[in-house]
Amino acid sequence: DWSNATGKNVEWIWKGQNTLTEMYSSFQAEVEISLKTTMNLELIKSFSTSERILVCGQALSHCVNYTARHLMDNMPGEEGKICLLRDCTAAVTGFEAAGEEFVRYVEEKGGTICSDSESIFGKYSLGKESGSEKEGYCKCM
Repeated sequence: DWSNATGKNVEWIWKGQNTLTEMYSSFQAEVEISLKTTMNLELIKSFSTSERILVCGQALSHCVNYTARHLMDNMPGEEGKICLLRDCTAAVTGFEAAGEEFVRYVEEKGGTICSDSESIFGKYSLGKESGSEKEGYCKCM
């Protein structure tokens, strides 16, 4: 829908393609067993051209947590671009404390916690800035 509405491209990035290791993060496996499972700094670097990075997903306590941490830890000075869509993620049952600790981490690092409606229709609106279209595309992991 976003691509149709903005006329911009979505770049899909797959994680967890190696069945021999767990990959919570989109950028690095828990246990690195090959070059493809090591920290993908090129992918992280590609986010530096983004004005804002909206983060959401199924597992606040695991996948969202590790992906956003790797992104924030490897983009010094750009942590403020991160916006965690709090109402578009939930912790794995039994790991709610880890999810809430991660939310605090994002805030402490300078990221923003917002809702979906704030990100799309509020001050974090996608594709528009001061009434004019911005170039760019969406990365989905």
